[in-house]
Amino acid sequence: MKIKPAISTILPVIGLLLLTACSQEQATMASDNRRLELSVGIDQPADLTRAATQVTSTYFPTGTQLGITVQKTNGTTYPSHEHTNVLFSAKSTGSSQAWGSTGIDLTSEAARVSAYYPYDSSFDPSAIAITCDDHTDWMYCPWKTTASNNGIINEDNRTVRLTMKHAQAIIKYQLTNVSYTNEGNIYRLDIKGKFGRAGTLNSYTGALSDVDETAFISEPYSTPLDFKTNGATNQWYVLPTPGAGEQDVILIFYIDGIEYRTTVSANLEQGKVYTFNLRMNGTFLSVASVECEGWVDAASKTVVITPYNPPTPYDGVLMYSDDSYDYYWAEYNVGGSLTEPYGAFFRLGETEPFTSSTVPYPFATSGQTYISGTEYDAATLLMGVGWQLPTIDDWLALAQNCEESNYDETANGYVLVSKEYPTHQITIPFAGFANAHDGVRLSDGIMGCYWADYVEGLSLGDGWTSIEFNRYYSETFAESVGYYAIVSTPSNMNAYSIRAIRKVAKN
Repeated sequence: MKIKPAISTILPVIGLLLLTACSQEQATMASDNRRLELSVGIDQPADLTRAATQVTSTYFPTGTQLGITVQKTNGTTYPSHEHTNVLFSAKSTGSSQAWGSTGIDLTSEAARVSAYYPYDSSFDPSAIAITCDDHTDWMYCPWKTTASNNGIINEDNRTVRLTMKHAQAIIKYQLTNVSYTNEGNIYRLDIKGKFGRAGTLNSYTGALSDVDETAFISEPYSTPLDFKTNGATNQWYVLPTPGAGEQDVILIFYIDGIEYRTTVSANLEQGKVYTFNLRMNGTFLSVASVECEGWVDAASKTVVITPYNPPTPYDGVLMYSDDSYDYYWAEYNVGGSLTEPYGAFFRLGETEPFTSSTVPYPFATSGQTYISGTEYDAATLLMGVGWQLPTIDDWLALAQNCEESNYDETANGYVLVSKEYPTHQITIPFAGFANAHDGVRLSDGIMGCYWADYVEGLSLGDGWTSIEFNRYYSETFAESVGYYAIVSTPSNMNAYSIRAIRKVAKN
């Protein structure tokens, strides 16, 4: 037999249940009113690598996971319980992006907030072990102490705008073939310097430590990378060694069974992209330029690698011979042509035409002495293997083996006729020079300024030589060449012309 409970017993139970439910709802509402809310953006958002989660806008994609830590501003545990490495997930994307979590309740006490990406429940945010790969763009947000309304972070100011920063740098090369004629297959590439691909990140500050420089870039190609026709490019995440400053970065290419190496100077920093623009000549690898940019600027650029266009074979003019060699001189300055004999101006040891003194001048600190036939020789690079910067002895030999010549106004220079080959002649124009500050051509038709290679044992000292012709000095070519000047230290000087010589050994 069932016995019904008394009404007087049921009503108190129902009242208790309703009161409990109401209290829970009020507690939930109170908690929601104190709960930390995030607005997350990205500093320098760009799709630069083969990342698993491509970040192409200011906001993370839906499903992105961040690790969030909240502390008191003095670094102690925030009230209620420790909020370290709490998972926050992006529930949407865009300007109204929502982030969900189990919740972090704020109190009236001031707080600070930090974040990192990508999330891992096992991480200590103050010491995250990073190994660089091709698909993880490690990011962090250092301690933030102000809410979105610029007030202190607490229960009254619980919406916080976090800006995530890139923890790594990117090293990138772009290789252009200038005059390499072999197969052009890259089998391996090593890049070494004051950086590594493994280290420790403190996401609270962004500081790196324990960077393993032995973990350098080493990229073997099971299928050789062909750069001969259209060049080659690649890039990697790296961790800069803290405090390294300006450093040498060594690039070693293994091409067609031969090792080619070059060194560039760079001050690697987190959140920067370093592009090394390289050129492969017939016999050596050289650096054309180094670019340092933010993620966005680097991503906005279209990679343009000039297809291989070998220099048109050019023999030059045979001006004189000796028992060992035939000496050919070009009919125009480097960077010019038969119809444009002036050519370009170059700073000492540079292979790119001069534009402005603001362009970095790595040759000045390279320690290199002899230029002729090396990666610092514009004649070799732009006219082809065999052509080279002459020495002062080559200039003197040209004067000795040519008929005496005064300034020729029609030719705007010296017209040199070979004594040994009377039908052979060349003109050395008075092309002027380029001003060191802005690259403007000066003294056109008045002076001719030409570089010559390093030499030792001269009465004026060791160094490179410059030859300056002046139409108003009424000197012959031989007299002018005899008044060369010594350049003992390369500096941000004026840019001069280069006239190339080719020395062909006799059989």
